[in-house]
This record gives sequence, structure tokens and C-alpha cells, in this order.
Amino acid sequence: MKKDMLSSLYIAVTMLKVELEKLEVLCEIIDSKGVSTLEISVSELDVPVKFTRALKNNQIETVGNLIFKSKKELFKIKGFKKRGFVAVEECLYCMGISLPYWSK
Repeated sequence: MKKDMLSSLYIAVTMLKVELEKLEVLCEIIDSKGVSTLEISVSELDVPVKFTRALKNNQIETVGNLIFKSKKELFKIKGFKKRGFVAVEECLYCMGISLPYWSK
């Protein structure tokens, strides 16, 4: 029983760490780029249309929506997978947005 509780607690703490890391990145983006960066439509990203369409079909409309998704969540999107992820990651990097939790 204790082992299960410790395991559950570990998972919860790990999830909180990831969410905290996302919030820190969000604050950095707002500080350096401004809130308007988060409001950029995924359609405006310099990536193939099929990838932006896949994101929009999954209610990911803005950069702000996008950065809160995990790599695992993005890989589950039909028509997105690794090529879409790499394209979006490179585009965000060119915009000066680095998401360290995506590399985990």
C-alpha cells in the first residue's frame, strides 16, 4: 500500500514539475516577446499546411495553445507525428522560442 502511495506521489510531483516548467517558459516568452506572441495563429507559422491543419483539427489554434502540449500529446495527433513536430519546433526556435520540456 505504501509503495503505491509513494508511486502515485512521485507521478504527481513529476507532473507538477513539468507544468511549472511550462509556466516558466510562458513567463519568459511574455517577458521577452510579449503576450502577442502567444496569440499568433498556428496558420501563421512557417510550416506545411497539413501540419497546421492537423493542429487546428485538435483545437490547437495559437502558439499559446501549442506550447502547453507535451511532445507525447503532439505525437498522438493524426497527420502530425514526428515530421510535424520537428517542423513546428524549428519554426518556434527561429521565432526565439525554446521549449526545453519538449526535448525530454
